[in-house]
Amino acid sequence: MASRKHPRRLATVKEVKDNLREASRMGNEYLVENLLNDGADPFDPDHEGKTAIHYAAEGAGQDMACRIIEKLLFDKKKGRINWENASAADKYGRNVLHVAALLGRKELCRLILENNTNIDTEDRDGQSAIYYAVAGPHDDPDVLDTILGEQATNQVLLEDFSKTTPLHVAAGIGNLKMVEKLLSLIPEQKRKKDYVVAADVLGQTALHKAASGGHCKVVEMLLQSGADPLKERDYDGKRALRFAAEADGEDAVKIAKLLLDKCESDKHRMLLVFVSADGIDYAPILCFTNILSRKWLNYRTDYRTSA
Repeated sequence: MASRKHPRRLATVKEVKDNLREASRMGNEYLVENLLNDGADPFDPDHEGKTAIHYAAEGAGQDMACRIIEKLLFDKKKGRINWENASAADKYGRNVLHVAALLGRKELCRLILENNTNIDTEDRDGQSAIYYAVAGPHDDPDVLDTILGEQATNQVLLEDFSKTTPLHVAAGIGNLKMVEKLLSLIPEQKRKKDYVVAADVLGQTALHKAASGGHCKVVEMLLQSGADPLKERDYDGKRALRFAAEADGEDAVKIAKLLLDKCESDKHRMLLVFVSADGIDYAPILCFTNILSRKWLNYRTDYRTSA
């Protein structure tokens, strides 16, 4: 008896949409083109609001991502690539430029910016692509140059809705190259006066962020650029030394020594330890800070007037 051939099941609308996003992520140019020809919508979002364009930017290799995104943005009615549609954002307000910046894909960033100069909008937290560039797993400062263009200084000085600056972000994750790049974009006087000591909504500066993360090299660079371990305190009165002590680890000891060495005198060092004493319970740091704390008790009268 001859076997009956089952009719080929037609893909559901959902499967076509999912397939287009997955094909874009995988960099399957042939499948993307076929799905588009079959009527798949490149701007149909998933549950997070991400379209096939987002998937292409974060998954495919950089050269392939550029080609697939151009296919996804091609408007058949107009007969051209419609780069205005590249501004499509997910539910977090992130567009394709945010994704490319996060992954350090500078050629993709350049392609997008050359064709859509208005795309560098803010996400729902008030962060533009520069924040994503400094927060990514890469450490390529050239990505910043690609995104910033001629308005570098003004862009670097921006704050998001929580008053966080790009420097806060780079310092917090310990991206030394990005910190160095950001500092190089600010005029010397401006750097010391405003940028390095700028505080977020919690009163924390880049020095707090770096110390909390145990990023010794970043702390050292910030101190060289004008950060002040004694004057900089958050809205709970905590200095960077307290954050370093809470971080623990070998680098915490190194950071504590860097912070204390930056103080102008022994008196200031003792003051810094004294006002941070409640948070210092990490034994290696206690070894040398306890001596300073005991010495400081002789200066309590001076402390009341200087604090």
